[in-house]
Amino acid sequence: MTRKILVVDDEPGMRKSLAMMLRREQYQVTETGSVAEAVGRLKGEGYDLVIADLMMEPLNGLDLLALIQRYHTTCPVIIMTAFGTPEARSEASALGAADFLEKPLQAPHLLDRVRALVA
Repeated sequence: MTRKILVVDDEPGMRKSLAMMLRREQYQVTETGSVAEAVGRLKGEGYDLVIADLMMEPLNGLDLLALIQRYHTTCPVIIMTAFGTPEARSEASALGAADFLEKPLQAPHLLDRVRALVA
């Protein structure tokens, strides 16, 4: 069974490279550039995992995480950021993030986490 992953990042280059890496691993990947677009996708489809950037406007990755926890409680979420702070990590953890990864992402580590979360 092919696992479905939603990648949410307002930076097109990052979003596309992450999606390409995941597709090479045979995951079905949907890309969105905003929290609003991601919420629309989540309403229409079920996903096995969401990978979301922390820093987006006007809503950010933590806003998306809170919405997912409210309406899709079984879907794990990985938050990624280039601007990680202990406070952001703590808030992501409190909201139920499956992981909090720092950019630049280390592909082997990310793929290990993805495999563990969608197994």
